[in-house]
Amino acid sequence: MKNLIVLGAAFLVASAVNVLDEEWTIWKSNYEKEYTNKKEETFRRQIWEANWQKVEKHNSLVEQGLKNYTLAMNTFADKTVHELLYQNSPCYSRQKQRTPESTPKPARASSCETKTNAKFPEQVDWRTSGCVTPAKNAGLLCRACWAFASVGVLESRYCIKHKKLRTFSEQQLIDCDPENGGCCSGRSVRAFEYVSYTGIMESKDYEYTQSNFKCLYNCKEAANLNIIKYYKLSEEENIAKSVAVDGPVAVTFQVTPEFFLYNAGVFDGECEDGDSFGMTIVGYGSSCGTDYWILKNSFGQEWGEDGYARVKRNINQCSIANNVFAADIADPA
Repeated sequence: MKNLIVLGAAFLVASAVNVLDEEWTIWKSNYEKEYTNKKEETFRRQIWEANWQKVEKHNSLVEQGLKNYTLAMNTFADKTVHELLYQNSPCYSRQKQRTPESTPKPARASSCETKTNAKFPEQVDWRTSGCVTPAKNAGLLCRACWAFASVGVLESRYCIKHKKLRTFSEQQLIDCDPENGGCCSGRSVRAFEYVSYTGIMESKDYEYTQSNFKCLYNCKEAANLNIIKYYKLSEEENIAKSVAVDGPVAVTFQVTPEFFLYNAGVFDGECEDGDSFGMTIVGYGSSCGTDYWILKNSFGQEWGEDGYARVKRNINQCSIANNVFAADIADPA
């Protein structure tokens, strides 16, 4: 009898290994993963297996009604915590650039904190207006989520005013904005200030490269957005009013490695102190009594809910309300 138990246990272990082998092979194929040698693949497989166990355990809690969001074995499943949160991209020291004289300066812009008293609806989703570009993929080589968050605001707010959706260049901000840190770090309010003076090119004319490069800005190809004000918002109710009335806003959101594996649902998980990612709030709503924000991320359309995440609202989840910035664009003449 004892031998049968041992054989049964061995069979279960072998079956589990076979299942993981098959899952690993399928996952590598789906995400086009290739490794330089067997040692690296073994290392990545270990990380992947740990995440597989985490995802399985978490999603079982979802089935029991104990969690509000699911996780998935996506393209980040073989990455270390260092790679996801702390990997440093090459930083380049750049001299301050003068504002191009050929670009008209906007009306008085302000970076002061502002509030709005306008009434707002219970739910808003600017994607339904046709004024939100699809989620883009910044990759992990260049930490320029701040540029993607900023451009997301400008694309949508320009479309809201001009009834035309254009895809603007994050790479221009990375290469040319002297007040931000390119692939190292940046703030949306500084990006808005820069664009208010220079305008911004479209991404087809200044493509994203996942790296810092010399500034290739061409004022003749840049759109003058006529930004009349850029500012910081505070308090989630006030932020919702601004989103409803004026359009998407840029935020920073503190994340843990778990957030990279987010799949669907309203995220209300743990947060990481000190490390923030820039994203764009494109709307808000409620589900089963839970209020949430709709965040446009820069992890590509295969991540999360077609590139978006819903994050719990009205509890300052992961300090989401601490750094929120917007830019107002003038009505067309």
